[in-house]
This record gives sequence, structure tokens and C-alpha cells, in this order.
Amino acid sequence: MLRESGIQQGTTKNKVALFRDVKTADALRRASPGIRRLFVNSGFGLNTYDSGVPDGFYPAEDEAVRNRIIRQFIKNMKETPLTGEYCGEFDISEFLSYILAARPFPATDSRRRSREPVDTGADPAHPARRVALYRIGFAVGLAVLAFAAIKLVEAMF
Repeated sequence: MLRESGIQQGTTKNKVALFRDVKTADALRRASPGIRRLFVNSGFGLNTYDSGVPDGFYPAEDEAVRNRIIRQFIKNMKETPLTGEYCGEFDISEFLSYILAARPFPATDSRRRSREPVDTGADPAHPARRVALYRIGFAVGLAVLAFAAIKLVEAMF
């Protein structure tokens, strides 16, 4: 479909992050339009795809695109007013915890059959990447808590 429309294939600009869990994707599709738009504008698709890697991992070859999408999502969360938006059953904090804890998973072939985690060679006690992701997660968590506090104060008055 991309080829037919004249869009160059294989670039990171036309890749989206898809959900593995049908229930999670369904919950996001039932959230308010502003919440859905936040995810779509950040590079997420609202459908599902089974990459074939175990739970808690993502395909190692997707790391650069994945990081770009996560950075865009964090930026959009900071810039998008979510006042009055409805998340429903979609739990943003659980989603963030999951994506920040996930680790790369190597591919032995195009079908990603290997089940061994990627050895990044980093010291597991102090990996710089994990520290940066936890800081981002903490900042996003604070933003979500601030949003919830504002909603609570609004409801009280």
C-alpha cells in the first residue's frame, strides 16, 4: 500500500508502534479522542500485531524506531492539554511502566525465533539507558499525577 501511494518504504518515518494485546488496543480505542490523538500523533497505531517476541521484550532491530516514538510520546504528553479527556480502561501509567521495563530481544532470522535476551554488554547495575528511561518515566508519572490532581480539584469546585 505504501509503495502504491509513492511513499518510500523501510524508513523510520513511516513505522508505527502497534500493540500486542488486543484488550489494550481496544481500551485505547475506547478512550476519548484526545487520548487517542496523543498516541497516534506520537507514532502509535491503534491496532495489534504479534511480533513473535516474548512478553516483556521488543525486537532488538526495532530499538531506534521504538526510542524515537517513545521520545515523541513524552514530548507530546508534555505539550498536549489532557484536561477533560477520558482514559477509561486504558491505564497510561501501566502502559508506561511496561514500555520502560521492556528489553530488546535478538532475532535469529526474519521470524524472530530466538528466545534469548540481548546482551547489551552494559553493567546491569548502572545502565545509563535504563536510568534515562526511568527518569523519563518518572517525569511522565508526575505529569499524570498532576493531571489527576487537577481533575480532582476541578471536581471539588
